[in-house]
Amino acid sequence: MLALILDGRTAIDGARQGIELCLRTVIPSLFPFFVLSILLTSSLLGSSLAVLRPLGRLFGMPDGAESLLIPAFLGGYPVGAVSYTHLRAHET
Repeated sequence: MLALILDGRTAIDGARQGIELCLRTVIPSLFPFFVLSILLTSSLLGSSLAVLRPLGRLFGMPDGAESLLIPAFLGGYPVGAVSYTHLRAHET
């Protein structure tokens, strides 16, 4: 913390480079994936895939939610959590 205070220019430059990297690379590359996963999730919601049924039972997912494992496996924890949250919101 002391190094950041004493050498503020380096800290500001690092923060600027991080924000620039995020705006130029990370967000443009992830945004299409998030949009496609939302479309896939909404179209697969309620459909049951027999191949994924054992995994759905293993993870304690309700019947018909096994198809949400596809975007979860492709996108990792955040996409899986959002998909399951959307499922729970549609149930109530």
